[in-house]
Amino acid sequence: MLIYNPKEHIAISFSPRVASTSIRNYARKNGWIEYMPNDIERLKINKAYFIVRDPIERFHSQVQQYIKRWADAKHHEYHIHWHKTLPELKKHINSTFTWYNIDQTHFKKQNDVKNQYPTLDFELIKLESIWRVLPKMSNRDNIANEWILEQCKMFTEEHLEQVKLLYKEDFELYNKAL
Repeated sequence: MLIYNPKEHIAISFSPRVASTSIRNYARKNGWIEYMPNDIERLKINKAYFIVRDPIERFHSQVQQYIKRWADAKHHEYHIHWHKTLPELKKHINSTFTWYNIDQTHFKKQNDVKNQYPTLDFELIKLESIWRVLPKMSNRDNIANEWILEQCKMFTEEHLEQVKLLYKEDFELYNKAL
């Protein structure tokens, strides 16, 4: 996903679970237009930014979103769905191939999203510094469920080394960002 300011010819891209809903809401309210990767060739882009989130925080958010979506779809309470899904998560966390296939949208690496735009020379911006490129964006829509988030943090701690391997490129990207 990419948002574009046609007046200033600025493009900002980001991946799922990087305040994407908040960024898109801000964009709509402020005259920015949303584009997909195959649309960018027709745009005049003077400056491009890519928003990067701390991979550990993003991992918590990824797993939480996965649990919430499936629990809602199956009309389960979150804690029941968490306990039903946990064995599957533990089984796949050790396999790069199967982990990303659990949820190909939300578990996608930030670096893979960035690479969908090979012609853009992005300046990397940390999510916590988003005010540098969107100064009027004062808040993020927070739809976190505290109980699931706590479970995700414990799951992450238990599998931290594997998370670091799965998202190695994202850690590198984040460390390069301003």
